[in-house]
Amino acid sequence: SIVDRIIAIRLASGRTAEVIWAEARLSGLNISLASVHRILKRARLTRESSKWKRKRTFSPRPHADYPGAFVEVDTVHFFHPITRERRYATSVIDVYSRMAYVKINENMQQYNAVEAVLAAQKRFGFRFHTVQTDKGCEFVKKFQDEITRRGIKYRHTRVRKPNDNAHVERFNRTLREECLRNYLSDKESIFKTQQRVSRYLDYYNTKRLHLGIQLRTPLMCCKSIERS
Repeated sequence: SIVDRIIAIRLASGRTAEVIWAEARLSGLNISLASVHRILKRARLTRESSKWKRKRTFSPRPHADYPGAFVEVDTVHFFHPITRERRYATSVIDVYSRMAYVKINENMQQYNAVEAVLAAQKRFGFRFHTVQTDKGCEFVKKFQDEITRRGIKYRHTRVRKPNDNAHVERFNRTLREECLRNYLSDKESIFKTQQRVSRYLDYYNTKRLHLGIQLRTPLMCCKSIERS
């Protein structure tokens, strides 16, 4: 009867063994969590890992202990609903200082992403140690080769771990809300858009206070390192 009860809870709720065990205990069944696992396994109600599943290894996430130690890169897509035109903004953010840079492009090519990273490094005034991206088509072999050739380590985000790039994703949201909105005007050239973004970045990096860095600006974070 206990086995039937455990199986009935699983079929009705579809929850994990831990939840089923807790519900069984609340209903008066005296059973261990290990027994619940065994019952579900014997009844073939668990998801077994395939022996053919590829095992992925990832390097440890670097600590952002100083400016340039860990830099996140991502691309934002802008699609105009009327003209059907697309624009792309490659965002670069230093995790330690939150210093940000954006490059507007007509297409999503790897060389554009490389140029954005190198331009950001020059603009920030410090060398990048590690750059991290997702697995977008603009961040594949040519991008990785060009980055590592310049002495920068490359790391991509883990599979199904969206929080790995949380800082640049949050910056992209801020960029939309405070500067670019949801889509770019077809009456504005890429040059004009880049100028508008550059003016916003001057404010973002030098005047805008950030909660994530104790109500300081990115410029203040960089200067505090120089003084120390």
